[in-house]
Amino acid sequence: MVTVTVRLIRSFEYRSVKSLVIHQVDVSQTVDEFTQRLKHEIQTKPGLLLPFRSHSYDTLKLYCHAQGMKPNDLVINRDNDSDLILKSDNTLSAYSIANETELSYFNMHEYEAYKFGNETKW
Repeated sequence: MVTVTVRLIRSFEYRSVKSLVIHQVDVSQTVDEFTQRLKHEIQTKPGLLLPFRSHSYDTLKLYCHAQGMKPNDLVINRDNDSDLILKSDNTLSAYSIANETELSYFNMHEYEAYKFGNETKW
């Protein structure tokens, strides 16, 4: 069992990100099973504002491993989408998810618009 930090990304342009720490994560479960637990945690965790609870998240992506290099982008790791986006039928251990790994949870349509537009607003 490991502890994973999930970065809930509500807006790429405005850098609206909230970290959610998930304890007791079994790395032998599938990404789909973890996503179901994550959806439940988002709805029940105290202190999480309504805009983050009601956002339509649909994609998990590896942000960084513990003690590893962090990406230059403060919002999301834009490197290597094909390798870092978690596929629902694989297990978490297939992506080397370990203690203190950080994942990003976001809407894929919004991410693609951000990736190609790359515009930040304040």
